[in-house]
Amino acid sequence: MDNEKRLDLQLPGGMVVVGVTEKEADVLRARHAFVEQYCRGKGWDMLNLTIDQLLEVRAQPGWKNP
Repeated sequence: MDNEKRLDLQLPGGMVVVGVTEKEADVLRARHAFVEQYCRGKGWDMLNLTIDQLLEVRAQPGWKNP
């Protein structure tokens, strides 16, 4: 039985992720930080990415293993 505390995490941009563990929340926060930095470096608006841009971000090691 899973007795680990679950929480709701609000990410920048307004998305709310419900019922995550603290470890999962840490991964999501790290991914957000990576995307923010990557998009800034590319000059992209991280809240308005194209599919191709999303695929590029998700192919990066910093996304896969934040």
